Amino acid sequence: MIKKNKVLLSILASMVLLASCNSGSNNSNPASPIVNNSPLAQYKAMLNYSSNNTTLGLKAGGDTKQQSFVVPESGLTLNSIRVTLFSSTNCAFGTESAILTMNGDGGVNFPAGTYTSSNASNYALAQRFSSESTYVAFNAKSVRFDYFYNSANSGPGWVSANCMESTGIGNYDTNNVCSDNTQPCGFKILQVANLPESFLRAIFLTAQTYRGDLKTAGGGADGYVGADNLCNKNSNKPARGAGSTWKAIITYYTNSNNATESGIYYYRSDYTTRIGRAYGGGMLNRNAANTGFATGAPITLESSISASNFAVWTGSSTRNCSYWTNSGINNGLSGQSNVADANWASTTNDKCNALKRLYCAQQPN
Repeated sequence: MIKKNKVLLSILASMVLLASCNSGSNNSNPASPIVNNSPLAQYKAMLNYSSNNTTLGLKAGGDTKQQSFVVPESGLTLNSIRVTLFSSTNCAFGTESAILTMNGDGGVNFPAGTYTSSNASNYALAQRFSSESTYVAFNAKSVRFDYFYNSANSGPGWVSANCMESTGIGNYDTNNVCSDNTQPCGFKILQVANLPESFLRAIFLTAQTYRGDLKTAGGGADGYVGADNLCNKNSNKPARGAGSTWKAIITYYTNSNNATESGIYYYRSDYTTRIGRAYGGGMLNRNAANTGFATGAPITLESSISASNFAVWTGSSTRNCSYWTNSGINNGLSGQSNVADANWASTTNDKCNALKRLYCAQQPN
C-alpha cells in the first residue's frame, strides 16, 4: 500500500505539471490557486474546465468519452470525490470491485462551471486502482462518481452521479491505445452530472415488502442491521443518494434505530418535497408513541413521505416483532405512507407475518 501511494503521488504530480503546461485559455482550471497538495486538489488540476458550463472533450462515435460534472452558480466546496468500480453492469449495491477516494484535506473549492475528465486524469485514476496494471480499471462493468459535500454546502454527505453502465476506465479509441497520460483514456459512454447546490437528506419507501423478521430478510446480525441492509440494496433508492448509507426508520421509541438526526430536514426521494424536521429520539414528529422523546415537536409532518398509500413497518418499545427477529407473533406496529399526521408511523398493530414496506433515511456518511 505504501508503494502504491508513492506511485500515485508521483503520477499525480507529473499530471499536474502536464496539465499546467498544456492548458489553453479556454480549458484551464479556474485562477483560484490550489490551497493544499491533497489528492483531490491535484485531481482538480488535471481536469478540463469551462466557466460557461460548456463541456470539453466529450467525443462522439467510437472515440473515447469523458465524465463531466457541472458546479452550480454558487460554487461548491468538496471534501472528497470517490470513484467506484463495479462487477455488475448497473452499479448494484454489493458488487463493488474497487473504490478510490480522493480526499481534499479541509475541502477544495470548485467555482461555478463544468469540469471534464481528461486523458491525464483518467490514466492517473486507472493507475491508482492498480499501479502495476490497469486491468482492474479497464475491465470494470460499470463506474460511479460520488461527491462528498463540505459543511459550506450543507454537508457532510455524498451526492452521486448516475451510474455509468457497461463501462470502465480504458481505451475506446480504435486508433490509439490508453498507455500513458497523453493517450485517449476515458469511458465507453459520456456523462454530464449536474451537481445540486446543497447536500440534502431524503427518506424513501422500499419497493419490496417484508415480514417482521427483518433480521432474516436482510441477512443481518440483528433486526436493525437486516433492515438497514434491505434499505441499502433496494431498487427504490434514489440515484442521487446511491453513494450514501441508508438506515431503516424502525422501533422509534426507547430502542430506536436512530435513522434520523435531530434538527435535520428530510425530503422525499425527489429532493424537492420537504417531509419535515427530525427531533429527538430519531423521530420526525410527535405522536402517541413518542411524546416523551419529541418535546416541542409538531404533531404533523409538512408532507407525507409518499404520495401512495402503503403499510410500513415502524414499531414501538413493545410492538416490534421481537426487535424484528420474529414473524410468528402478533405485535408489530405499522404506519401509513401517504399521510402527514401521526398515522405515518402509528396506524395498526398487526401480525408479524404480514408483508409491509420500510422507510429508509439517508445518512451523512
